[in-house]
Amino acid sequence: FLPLALGELLAKRGFSGHITAGGPFATLARDWLLGRYPWLESVVRFAGEAPLVALVSALRNGTALDQVAGLTTRQCDGRPAPVLDQPMNDRCPIRGERPRLLRKGVAHVMATRGCAGRCSYCGPAALQSQELEEGLRAGASRAELGAAGVGGVRRRPMDALCDEMATLWRGGTRYFYFVDEHVLPYQEPAALEFLRRLEEGLRRRKLGRFGIGCMLRSERLTARVVEE
Repeated sequence: FLPLALGELLAKRGFSGHITAGGPFATLARDWLLGRYPWLESVVRFAGEAPLVALVSALRNGTALDQVAGLTTRQCDGRPAPVLDQPMNDRCPIRGERPRLLRKGVAHVMATRGCAGRCSYCGPAALQSQELEEGLRAGASRAELGAAGVGGVRRRPMDALCDEMATLWRGGTRYFYFVDEHVLPYQEPAALEFLRRLEEGLRRRKLGRFGIGCMLRSERLTARVVEE
């Protein structure tokens, strides 16, 4: 809740600019947030890369905010979010000074977004369901949305992932932690293929020694996957 504390501080100090919120919690609780915090003017739903750029352009040009796809205001949800866009395909974050562990550079990286699960206790599962509904509201078919990974797992192109890891390695990173919920596919053949392509891509980019950390479901770790 530190962002909310920052918003309260800005409001008390007379900040007059547009304040927006985004992310999984804000998407799910957008009506609650807008009803509770008068200084909050909008909430970006789902992935924010494209809507944030459109929001800044609308504010600069003085155009109506209800035309920004994926933006919720107190008036309405506005146009459907661009859930079929793949903003993580070829974009890498701009990083500042990276943390260190045992005197080695550390970087958090991402190979996927989303989750195939629908656990009743899980906020991201609710988010995935709403993302699918958003795509249907935009007029896309369930088949089209499913093929794009909407409401499930979207995988980043392997070349983009390997390029980012190679750049970070050359900048001193020696430990990569995957923040993905499920970086490995569930089925053994798909998991082995992912690992094969990752190894091949990193070898081709001539990376030296490094470590990897990630979250895995233990019951999905077959002997062959562990060996790879």
